[in-house]
Amino acid sequence: MLLKKTAQYWVPLLVAALAAGLIVLNMQLSEQFLYQDEFLPRWSAARGWMQDGTSPYSDDAYSEAKALYNETGFSPPAFSQGRFIDLVWYVFLYIPLSFLPYTVARAIWMTLTAAAIFFSIWIGGPGALRARRAVQNGFCAQVSAHIRSSSPLREYAAAVSFCVACGLPQRLSTG
Repeated sequence: MLLKKTAQYWVPLLVAALAAGLIVLNMQLSEQFLYQDEFLPRWSAARGWMQDGTSPYSDDAYSEAKALYNETGFSPPAFSQGRFIDLVWYVFLYIPLSFLPYTVARAIWMTLTAAAIFFSIWIGGPGALRARRAVQNGFCAQVSAHIRSSSPLREYAAAVSFCVACGLPQRLSTG
């Protein structure tokens, strides 16, 4: 009973401690495992835009990103080669992190990404899967009833391909 009464105090503290621990862990992991980094050109473009007013697409932003790649030991992605190639409004997503040092900003970004993945799976978990399967089963049953009544070849092919995509044959074979 005491936990419920004091939950408004200890739950935010627990969440903050967990987030801080994940940020520190991400800082250590990013120093140990060097690989391609797609965050750096976006962070560098936002930082250059906020500090110097340089265009995210300019050669100055690219050279700053390349210098930071050399400094950190990460390698640029093969497609962008370290250039900012996203739409310009993406810079707005990175502006709050552009005021922080790169290693801290990257660790926070990795933590936010991991939290977003976790909550996406949690929110869209088993309940969403059951709802999606119910819709698919209902659609497949309606289509099969329509096929039995009219049976044009074109609709039959579309319905079969949709039912195979839904996984209906696996569900029928497993019972």
